[in-house]
Amino acid sequence: MVQVEHLLQHRQGARDFAPPDDFEMELRPTETCKEVIDVLKKHCDMLKGSTDKQILEVFHQEVGIRLHG
Repeated sequence: MVQVEHLLQHRQGARDFAPPDDFEMELRPTETCKEVIDVLKKHCDMLKGSTDKQILEVFHQEVGIRLHG
């Protein structure tokens, strides 16, 4: 999560969530969001073959809770 937080703090622009009023709203992920997803996917994929399904499920829940927080 430290890597994810670093990406969000240093690459996600404040204006990404507050576009100008005349901007036509286009719903798509930012480049930073795509990078965060790639990082999380790589970490989750590393555990797939080496751990029990229940442990993997708990790991995914923990990642989701921390990301939401």
